[in-house]
Amino acid sequence: RPGFIQQEGCAVTTFKITQSCEECEGEGIMERRTSVDTYRATECEWCDGTGERSHQEEYDSITDAQDDYPRGRFTYVQCPIR
Repeated sequence: RPGFIQQEGCAVTTFKITQSCEECEGEGIMERRTSVDTYRATECEWCDGTGERSHQEEYDSITDAQDDYPRGRFTYVQCPIR
C-alpha cells in the first residue's frame, strides 16, 4: 500500500485503526429529542464530536487489517520485539 512501510522482522504489528463514527454517521453531532416537537444538537458522545472513532489492534500485516476494516485508515503504532 502506498505510504505504508512494514518494519522488517515484525511478526505482529500494532495499528491504530480510524473509521467514520457509525453513531453520528461521521457528522460529530447527534440530535437529541428534548420534548415532543423539540430537538437539540449535541456533540456525539461516541466520537467526542470528531466524527471519527479509533482503536488499536495487532495484525500480521496491513493487508489483514484492511480485510477487516476496508474503509479504515491505518497508522503504524509499534512493532513489539518478541
